[in-house]
Amino acid sequence: MRITELFTAQSIALDVAAPDQAAIIDKLVDLQATHGNITDKDAYKKALYAREAEASTYVDNGITVPHARTACVTRPSLAALRLSEPVQYNADDDGKTDLLFAIAAPENGSLHIDMLARMMQMLMNEDFVEKLRAAKTPAAFLDAIDA
Repeated sequence: MRITELFTAQSIALDVAAPDQAAIIDKLVDLQATHGNITDKDAYKKALYAREAEASTYVDNGITVPHARTACVTRPSLAALRLSEPVQYNADDDGKTDLLFAIAAPENGSLHIDMLARMMQMLMNEDFVEKLRAAKTPAAFLDAIDA
């Protein structure tokens, strides 16, 4: 499965103003819901917060990857959010976040681990990350991922 198959143009929002983690998670849950694979948005949101309580999902270089594996997700999906201004996502993070990828995964199965590993590998490439930050539209953002 190609990683782009887990996105849609509707699950990507660019240059959004979100002042804090709560606003960011609300937006990511809404973006994930565009896939039609989440049966309970509140349960998915609670699962994201529970995961954040375990340890921050801040990666580095302004990138955060909130993720949750929960029964309310019927099939895996990805959503992306690029902020208009970087914010401190978690108090303990080493830097501010401006690029977020949310992973929604069903409770059974391990595809989310594969998705997370592939996303991390891609996000280590600074040229790739700069293309994501420069994309003008969700379609261009998706094209950068596809390339």
